[in-house]
Amino acid sequence: MADRKIWGRVDWRWVSFGVTCLVSLPIFKYMFDCMCAKFSDPREDMSHGWLIPVACLFFIWSKRDALRAASSRPSWRGFFYVAVSLGIFWIGNNGEQYRICQAAFSLLIWAVPYAIWGQGVARLMVFPAVFFLFTIPFAFLDFFTIKLRMFAAGIATGLLNGMGLSVTRVGTALHSTVGAGFSLDVADPCSGLRSLFAMMALTTAYAYYSQKTLIGKWILFLSAVPIAVIGNICRIASICVVAWLFGQQAATGFYHDYSGYVVFLVGVLLMMKTGSILSRYIVKDGRWSRWLFRPDTTLGCAPLNEVRRRTGPAVAVAVAFLAVWGLKCLMGPPIYESADFVASVLPERVGEFAGDTPWYCQNEQCLQVYMETDLCRQNKRLADGGYACPACGGALGRIALGEQKLMNGDARLLKRTYRAPDGLTYSVSLVMTGRSHSTIHRPELCLPTQGFSMEKAEIVRLNLRGAKPIEARKITLRMGSSPPFNLIYWFSSRTYQTCVHSKRVLSNVWDRSVHNQISRWFMVSIQVSSSIENEEAENRLENFLSEFYPQVYLTKHD
Repeated sequence: MADRKIWGRVDWRWVSFGVTCLVSLPIFKYMFDCMCAKFSDPREDMSHGWLIPVACLFFIWSKRDALRAASSRPSWRGFFYVAVSLGIFWIGNNGEQYRICQAAFSLLIWAVPYAIWGQGVARLMVFPAVFFLFTIPFAFLDFFTIKLRMFAAGIATGLLNGMGLSVTRVGTALHSTVGAGFSLDVADPCSGLRSLFAMMALTTAYAYYSQKTLIGKWILFLSAVPIAVIGNICRIASICVVAWLFGQQAATGFYHDYSGYVVFLVGVLLMMKTGSILSRYIVKDGRWSRWLFRPDTTLGCAPLNEVRRRTGPAVAVAVAFLAVWGLKCLMGPPIYESADFVASVLPERVGEFAGDTPWYCQNEQCLQVYMETDLCRQNKRLADGGYACPACGGALGRIALGEQKLMNGDARLLKRTYRAPDGLTYSVSLVMTGRSHSTIHRPELCLPTQGFSMEKAEIVRLNLRGAKPIEARKITLRMGSSPPFNLIYWFSSRTYQTCVHSKRVLSNVWDRSVHNQISRWFMVSIQVSSSIENEEAENRLENFLSEFYPQVYLTKHD
């Protein structure tokens, strides 16, 4: 009898929540590790991500009284959302797509309290759940970069000319002959896309605490986009002014590195002013926000004895997390697909094109690229079969130094440059994935870091003789003031071809999570020395691929 009284006093909601939190640590370890790596990588501009979980915890702590008051019976509907979230996590985790894991975790921040403490608590947990989404890197939205660059360069040009500083715009480059003169290019990192996400996160938190109505919160949140763009335009204009007053070297050196604070300062001032205006002119007790930001008094708080009798959904949450953990531990190693459908070497000659192997200097202070025929002509071969760099004398390798840092032990990278008698060159790279697919990514992500500017991207259809047409992505590139040229790329597996990175990722996620198989993919990228803007150039490329591709893709693909 005494045991029954003790068990009757136990609040199984808290027991379930404690077990769920404890089991979440090993379940989400992969996601947490990836988040920390991204937040620490300066190339990602995600350093603000460290503050997002802290802000979420602070919000929950500040609302502890309201959360306690809104607590009611566990909900089976909430458990349904928990199950859906865990399914999404399972797919993302097995597919090594930590962004999907982050989205699932964000949904769980809302769904777990919904299942354990009911709908009233779930409504209060909407904000921390949504706010956690700002930990997700949005680098996959870089297709907005070129448009933002053009827009920022155009507005900055008009602003500078309005100030009396004569500036002309050519594409994304700003030129001026005033004083010593300067020529500045609004490169991809200066597009403002990355600062936009940090500003949106800051504005979201500020809007939640400064605005009393739902419409006010939404208006201030949406204002983060123009605020970030205005701040970036001010940064570009200020760099031009510094170049005019103190020279281009001063503007593109120290001031450029620290001018990001201009974006932040202008953004914060505009955000606070916008919030002040909204607070003044929008009714504070509007009906817009009552349903979301206040506990629903119509729900009421069920008596504690009744809550204890309905513990099924709460216990089911803990059981579901334990089941996912158990399946994760018991799941056998995935089947590793062989790479026998891809050639181990690239053909030496393709039609009129003679192939040559590029060699890369491994000295970080040199990084020169040479063709093997030129090295043989200069007698630069070493005793071990390699070559010495003619410029610095260092060792040369078949893979560039930067590419070696991205390659995994079981991945494969093949390169060859094909040159026609008239000077046209096709620089071909074939990257084969290993157990990890991190060796393959969209070239749009790394091209800006190599000094290229992207002017246009489109999907083209390449017709091969006796084979299925290939849909490839064509990027128009430019290096400084040099003429534009093109990069063509696409992805292929044993049975599937696509030029859309997201489709390849989803196919890989499906194979890993459903079939427990690591599918092998390879990416073919072809850098053309000139622009492919006419029918003759396209036909010539298609003739090259009609002979080249069957020698590389060793499977039936017609």
